[in-house]
Amino acid sequence: MDNQNNVNALLGFIISFMTAKFQTPPTEEEFTSVAEKIRKLNSELTPVTDAEFETIKKNLRENIVVRQDIGISLPDFSNGHKSWLPARRADTDFFFWNRYKRYLLYEKHWPLNVVLTLEKVSDEILDLCGDPKTDKFHIRGLMLGDVQSGKTSDYTAIANKAADLGYDLIIILAGIPELLRQQTQKRLDYEFCGRSSNLYLDPKYKLKNQWVGVGKYGHQKNIAVFTSEASDFRVRVLKSNNLSLDNVNCPVLLVVKKNKTILKNLYNWISVNNSVNENGQINKSLLIIDDEADNASINTSNFDINPTAINKAIRKLYQIFAKTTYLAVTATPFANIFIDPDSYDDLFPSDFIYALDPPSNYIGSNQIFSDYAEHKSMIEIINSDKFTGIFPEKHKKELYVQSLPDDLIEACEYFLLANAVRDCRGDVKTHRSMMIHISRFIDVQHQIAELVNGWLDQVKSDLNNYSKLPLQKSEQIKSIHALHLVWNKTGLDNKSNVSWEQILQNYLYRAVAPIDVREVNSKVGAILDYDAHQEDGFRVIAVGGNTLSRGLTLEGLLVSYFYRTTNMYDTLMQMGRWFGFRPNYDDLVKIWLSQDECDWYGQINEATQDLRDQIRTMKIAKQSPNEFGLKVRQDPGSLIVTAKAKMRNSAPIVCPINVSGHLLETPRLYASNE
Repeated sequence: MDNQNNVNALLGFIISFMTAKFQTPPTEEEFTSVAEKIRKLNSELTPVTDAEFETIKKNLRENIVVRQDIGISLPDFSNGHKSWLPARRADTDFFFWNRYKRYLLYEKHWPLNVVLTLEKVSDEILDLCGDPKTDKFHIRGLMLGDVQSGKTSDYTAIANKAADLGYDLIIILAGIPELLRQQTQKRLDYEFCGRSSNLYLDPKYKLKNQWVGVGKYGHQKNIAVFTSEASDFRVRVLKSNNLSLDNVNCPVLLVVKKNKTILKNLYNWISVNNSVNENGQINKSLLIIDDEADNASINTSNFDINPTAINKAIRKLYQIFAKTTYLAVTATPFANIFIDPDSYDDLFPSDFIYALDPPSNYIGSNQIFSDYAEHKSMIEIINSDKFTGIFPEKHKKELYVQSLPDDLIEACEYFLLANAVRDCRGDVKTHRSMMIHISRFIDVQHQIAELVNGWLDQVKSDLNNYSKLPLQKSEQIKSIHALHLVWNKTGLDNKSNVSWEQILQNYLYRAVAPIDVREVNSKVGAILDYDAHQEDGFRVIAVGGNTLSRGLTLEGLLVSYFYRTTNMYDTLMQMGRWFGFRPNYDDLVKIWLSQDECDWYGQINEATQDLRDQIRTMKIAKQSPNEFGLKVRQDPGSLIVTAKAKMRNSAPIVCPINVSGHLLETPRLYASNE
């Protein structure tokens, strides 16, 4: 065992003990006492140095002070739905939830307070859903969270508890790209099913149960998974394994992408292979979790009698079961609240809306783009004139890219330096990513990746050959001199407490050598497989476009270089992959944006906060989603809320705005006498 393994093991022991001992976060004195006691008891098994123990305590202390509120629920008080989960709690074996809870605490080292909040939130949301032990229900709800704030963990918790409470079938609608579906499937393999779906569904493997993730914390009960990381829903795969809803005696999971053909095949298979009641419905319980529910699920047709294909397919799945809960999940709910609430079978969340609160260590739009943001220093402004000289705003896929903007090279240089600083801090085996998102065209992305890769190869060569030279000589190398300028410009000497000479000669080449440049798009099809690099950490510069826009997680995202001219609230917010959690390196994160984009994100943040305020007001007034007209603040400039086809049931209104307590100035004065 190396020291890092000892550190991780001791960290796990301390978390395990604190979880068992404390139902609320301990005081500083209790925390210190427990940590020192556990270290002493395990001194022979997991010996660590005093410095390593101080690091363990620092990381634990940062986790313990993390806080999270339970959010705001907005149920429909008039639909006859009654609370049911509390009465069932005493008689329910929460096997799946309890092993997921242990996995979050012991494997992912989640703060105890956040796990306890997740337990409460998932209870509240599931209580608003239908009780699978009753005869009939059709519930439609919306779970609203922030971009990259942990919504997947929330709906994974709900899925685990739904399985415990008796739901027969759980379908996750996992976005449009296959890359995103694969990422979601793999995560649910680890955090819900507990076994490798690829082995379970491959007829060649006789050993079906390779336990992973939560499966290591118990597998006395099982989840039957009918899709795999390698394969979306396919009837022939299920036939070859003799799998159907009727011949398994455990809950079933399907992770499918929003593709009209796949959804149609799924509906046909379900309707043919299950007996129906006198109403033509299947007497089983279904939970549909629609991830990124504002994308593709919305009916953009003008006629409700002939909705768009994916919307129609989801409606049919929703209606064919006697007991169905449809839970929409999104960070950008603008399109969902514009669905016509009077359409009896569309997907408007008429039964409840639940607005999640992110943990206190989350870095979102409010922390970066609001007037009082504490992380404004993350932003670097792109020189738009120079950028558009290389990438015209309305360029075509045939664009020939001969060079890269100077500030893109600077962003890449900063990424290399930030890697060295993280190594210097001891985070050697963590994932690090950089995102370059400046064109939606795959051919253009390929050229960008080639140019970045050529530049990176030269820097690696120069560092390998010259970084050990005396400073006076190494400074004569162009790439090393450029790195030194960025080091000084961004104040990394203060953040690292290490001199440039030490970083250059002792850390930089070793930090830069593992970095790869990867294209991320539908043509290349290579997923960013961070799990394949768990031992040493994956270091990657990801170049992409729309595939990077929604749902896909870039682990350890340090640097983003983003320039897109889309003018829709929801699209822009979903493109912001830099939102999320940055433990131990939030001071190193940088985002390169144009000034216009900074202004846009500020406006979108205000509109989003305003929508949340409306939900709070509705909660106080005990109004349901059907009773209250949700409003979204319109940008006075060029931005629109969402695609116009998704807003066909909306109407503009004029509202007074209270500016009491604000100092306002105008930069323009009319020259006319009037």
